[in-house]
Amino acid sequence: MPIYEYLCKKCNTRFEVLHRGSDNGKLSCPECRTDEIQRVFSVFGFSSGRKFVSSTSKPSCSACTSKSCDTCT
Repeated sequence: MPIYEYLCKKCNTRFEVLHRGSDNGKLSCPECRTDEIQRVFSVFGFSSGRKFVSSTSKPSCSACTSKSCDTCT
C-alpha cells in the first residue's frame, strides 16, 4: 500500500495518506477540511546499519583516486 504526501493549498499543511486499493473517496485537509490539496513529490530513505541514507544521497566512491567524478562525495 503506497503512502502519498499532500499539501493543502489553503493552509499549507503537509500530510500523508496511506492508500488502499479500494480507496476512491475524495481527500480533504485534516486541519482546515478543504479539498484544495495537491499531491507532492516526497523522497524516501532507508537505514543502512546505524546510518540513515536518503534516496537522493550520492554514493561515496572508494575506488576513485581523483575524487573529482560526479559520484564522489
